[in-house]
Amino acid sequence: MGYNTVFLLHNDQLTNIELEQQKFGEAIVLATKQACMKDKPFALKGFSGACQLIQQEHADNLGIIALGGNTISHLGFVQTRNRGDDESKLAIIRQLASSMGYELRRRPVHRK
Repeated sequence: MGYNTVFLLHNDQLTNIELEQQKFGEAIVLATKQACMKDKPFALKGFSGACQLIQQEHADNLGIIALGGNTISHLGFVQTRNRGDDESKLAIIRQLASSMGYELRRRPVHRK
């Protein structure tokens, strides 16, 4: 399998992107090719307020990100497949917690 690339697109900049569609497409391709040489997020040339390349990850790995506040934070990697079910999601969270030195446990049920 190949690599996947994550971009953060600021929706409020769509009008500017629409005016420069050809250049935006070229900037996406260039940034994707350059991503392997960078170790942190970077803005697309000519579109710094509109889009950032966040990271690339091999398709066999699962990179965990948090999105919000006009930023994306890379939280870590896990070695499991995401099937989208609750069991997979829990396995992902457990592996992420473990990679950060924590253990995820269910809260005890308090009976009255």
